[in-house]
Amino acid sequence: ICYSFCTLLDAHNKMIDIPLLSVCTIGFAVEYAWAAGETVMIPYLVEILGVSFKLSALVFMVNPWVAVLVQPLIGKLSDYLEKRGTAHGGRIPIILMLTFTSLLGIGLLLFAKGISSSSVAVITFIAFGLLDISHDGLLVPARAYINDLALDDGIDPEDADDYHSTFSIAQALGRLVSLVIGSLPIQRILSSIPEETAMFRVMMSSSALVIAVSCASTYAGSHYRHARRRRRELAGDRPVEEIEMQSMVSDQNTHSTEESPLVGVPSIKKARLVRVLLALSMGWMGYMAVCFYWTEHVGLKVSLPGTKGVLSEAVFTLAVQATAGCVAGYYNSRLNMNYGTRRVFAVSLVFSGVSLLLAPHTSGWISVLALLPQGLAYAIHQTNSQLLVQQCVPPDQLGFAASLATATMSGSQILAAGLAALLGYLSVSSPIAVLFTITGVVAIVSTLLVYR
Repeated sequence: ICYSFCTLLDAHNKMIDIPLLSVCTIGFAVEYAWAAGETVMIPYLVEILGVSFKLSALVFMVNPWVAVLVQPLIGKLSDYLEKRGTAHGGRIPIILMLTFTSLLGIGLLLFAKGISSSSVAVITFIAFGLLDISHDGLLVPARAYINDLALDDGIDPEDADDYHSTFSIAQALGRLVSLVIGSLPIQRILSSIPEETAMFRVMMSSSALVIAVSCASTYAGSHYRHARRRRRELAGDRPVEEIEMQSMVSDQNTHSTEESPLVGVPSIKKARLVRVLLALSMGWMGYMAVCFYWTEHVGLKVSLPGTKGVLSEAVFTLAVQATAGCVAGYYNSRLNMNYGTRRVFAVSLVFSGVSLLLAPHTSGWISVLALLPQGLAYAIHQTNSQLLVQQCVPPDQLGFAASLATATMSGSQILAAGLAALLGYLSVSSPIAVLFTITGVVAIVSTLLVYR
């Protein structure tokens, strides 16, 4: 069905890049599922299952330890399969596998409530870990696939701002749609579902559907990409392999040939790569704090003033933040072209830090405005993190580069969740507000690493 839709769409509009559009659905689906889990998971654990706040923080801290180790392996594996020249590329089998594990995790979450009460929390932790690691991993082959499409068009991946910005816009749209659904009074609409679990079940079920459709559309797009490559070669265009080889030779001529222990990364860029990864990890901490703990800080049942209980303040605020991310994603490539990737990234970190410092001390419509800069910074961080890492890694390891950039999200998740658990253990008053303040300062300080 997805392949037929791609063919029909291309027949009516030649300006649409079908393979790019199809892989962007992965970004949409992952962000949709992320937003769904972040919105309902902590309230579900604390309010429904009765897990303490200190213990609930572990659900966001344990998973990233596995993800940090697994993601580079996923990147290297996808690079290996891509070099083998399979019909539809080396990224698609990885996407299919991770989609299956994601759906398995969501299925366990939905049916865990029927298990004995003593085991439901354990099953929930394991299931959420499985789907969270799968969603983190899906971004690795998807971002690498974006670079493959740029090479198909004869564009150096380091200059593929438009491609990555399109993917980031799809991510912001996925988050926006998920949060809009989450802000609706689902308990009133679906009266047949028990009120305490209605939001959780709807968000998890819809996540499964979106993930499955995105995988199908990406697989269909890979068929279309394969056919397009052959048409180009028959028309006399250079094979993609020749473009890749030219890019590799150019990189070897402009950098030292001495290799570092970081799997083929030129030693002249090793120090820069470490600084970039550290800055990315520090910058992501604030985003993770907002994603995981904003709904618990405000409360899912608190509505915005003047909406008569229709709009949830916590979810609607995050939805506005995602809308700002769509706007920032649209203009991101232009900003990079005019001001430079590093400068735009550094400014976005300052925006994020200021937003985090203000947000805990606001409420109502003021909190909506306070978190709006966070959305602008989030979209820029998504794109520029990939571009900054690619500048430090050889062009024949695009999957590895994508995995390093994505792994910084998992690293920051460890730091943010660990800090939240520590604040809870120390019985700090208003631990989430303190968490936002600390991560805001860290985000601003991380700009120093970008310019060293």
